[in-house]
Amino acid sequence: MIHILGAIFIVGACGVVGLEQSYRLRARVRVLTALIDALNRLHGGIVQNLRPLPELIEILADEAPQQVRPFFSVLCGQLDKLGEKPFFVLWRAAAEESCEKLYLREKETEALIEPGRVLGGDLKAQDRALTLCLERMKEYRSEAYAELRERSRLYTVLGFSGGLLFVIILL
Repeated sequence: MIHILGAIFIVGACGVVGLEQSYRLRARVRVLTALIDALNRLHGGIVQNLRPLPELIEILADEAPQQVRPFFSVLCGQLDKLGEKPFFVLWRAAAEESCEKLYLREKETEALIEPGRVLGGDLKAQDRALTLCLERMKEYRSEAYAELRERSRLYTVLGFSGGLLFVIILL
């Protein structure tokens, strides 16, 4: 009886690892979609409405999609240091601090950091940087979605199968 219970726990634990990997793939697609939405709002607020950047950051910290609020909240919390540090330093620090919570990979984090170099400066440069960032994020979302379709079921099956194989070896 204890052997059967142990086997169930092993298979279940390995299955949970596979499910976690599958969840991370889904979460990454949702985060990239939310990030595209938030960056579109930021872009529109800067280029079309000519709103001040700190005001837009505060709005996004409250109203951005839930998945990307950690980034804007961290950035909003650092706005009081804006006179001491350049905006890019604050933007980069917020991106680096929240990239793990957002399930972003290195290339996606770099793409997010890039527009921070010109935000608060020349309007045309901000427009170009945010447009380029949005294009990259859309590409990354397409890649993430393709990876989700290809590997989601694979990770789940491998988790449970690996657990089953481990139990068979132990017997």
